[in-house]
Amino acid sequence: MAVGMTLAVVVAGIGLRRSVAPSGAGSGAPAPQFRLPLIAGEGATGERAGPDVGGKRALLLHFWAPSCAPCIQELPLWQRLHEAARSPTSPFAVLTVAGDEADDVARFLAANAYTFRVVHDALGAAHRAYRVQGIPHTVVIDSEGRLGEAWSGARPEAEVRAAVARAGVVAR
Repeated sequence: MAVGMTLAVVVAGIGLRRSVAPSGAGSGAPAPQFRLPLIAGEGATGERAGPDVGGKRALLLHFWAPSCAPCIQELPLWQRLHEAARSPTSPFAVLTVAGDEADDVARFLAANAYTFRVVHDALGAAHRAYRVQGIPHTVVIDSEGRLGEAWSGARPEAEVRAAVARAGVVAR
């Protein structure tokens, strides 16, 4: 992930209820920052990554785990979003956060040919910063690093793309 990339964060949670999002979610408050090891995805080299709100792009940040059945069901959506984000002109990027064992996550991704980037949250720092109480979990952060919508549970692709569009990010 490019340094200085602005990130809109989308995080997904269990059930279709409103999640407990970071303080000020939806209010345009600054998104919480974190640094975690990048363990998988295109170009993964063990570098550390996290929401870096430098003003260039937005990020879709997705909290999930291979041990979570609803998470696994929606991972094809996150792969499609990642593929759309690969274009150099895409206004957004995709970063996912997994809390299961790093080796288990890497094996799961390889077995399923997923290529989106995954950071490992072994100690739960990002989960706490975004007040994730269940996975999958989604929060939208605009390209200026401000908090947008937040929800728990899987959502259809059209709803995720609409939430991104409302944040001023055009999901292609």
